Amino acid sequence: MAYDLSLSTRYLSVVLKHEAEKTTMELIHIFLISEAKNHLRLKEKTVSEIAYELGFENASFTFINSYHDETVLSRVFFDVN
Repeated sequence: MAYDLSLSTRYLSVVLKHEAEKTTMELIHIFLISEAKNHLRLKEKTVSEIAYELGFENASFTFINSYHDETVLSRVFFDVN
């Protein structure tokens, strides 16, 4: 992204931190969780498929823990509704 904007990665990180008051990693994490929520709502893919598509190597641990840490909703909620 920094390259596409003709910025150094360091400068982009500083700007994001200043403007969004979050680190680059925090913003990426927020984006990934948002994408996961969207996929889960559609109920077209398994949790493992979603995790793999979003770049989580270990669906059963990393993805689920990351998702749980950011939300109070679980996959059970999506299966019921």
